[in-house]
Amino acid sequence: MKQTVVEWLVEELEDNGINLDLASELIDQANKMFEEQVTLSNINGQSEFDKGAYGEHNQKLANEYYKETFKSE
Repeated sequence: MKQTVVEWLVEELEDNGINLDLASELIDQANKMFEEQVTLSNINGQSEFDKGAYGEHNQKLANEYYKETFKSE
């Protein structure tokens, strides 16, 4: 799995002794924002025909791409 920018930042801060317990809500929010950006950029990169004809299907594909690329289970 690839590491997101948010994950990299958290790792760097922790490696430098910064306690992130108080920032957990902000980190969660940043991760959600990143997921939305990746999904939207995937959808926006599609042609107008594809968006109209396969909009809901493309949304599912964009979500799957994000999960496969950035989520570890």
